[in-house]
Amino acid sequence: MQRSGIAQVIGSVGGYFTSGNISLGEKVVVVLLVLAYVVSPIDLIPDFIPIVGWLDDVGVGSLFLAYCSWRVKNAESVPNAQEHVQNNVVQESKGRLEDPSTPKRLSDDLFSPKK
Repeated sequence: MQRSGIAQVIGSVGGYFTSGNISLGEKVVVVLLVLAYVVSPIDLIPDFIPIVGWLDDVGVGSLFLAYCSWRVKNAESVPNAQEHVQNNVVQESKGRLEDPSTPKRLSDDLFSPKK
């Protein structure tokens, strides 16, 4: 059975906050930024303009919901993404350190005469 649009949105937001692949720091920062914008009196369109003034707040809320959905899908498709990236960087670094043509210092590469 296919879920309705609102059920998908609620599931995405719930998945965003319960996902173990998304750091707590990211969750806190995203929520604080969205709340700060919505509550802040400084907006793209001032809130004292009826209806139109609230549209930018609704837009930011919609972007938040879309971000949650996108982030949950990406977090599930690449489990432990941070660990994956760190492992690749470590493997690449080991390969470069073992390569005799790799300069030992950045200054060796920048200031050595070109061959």
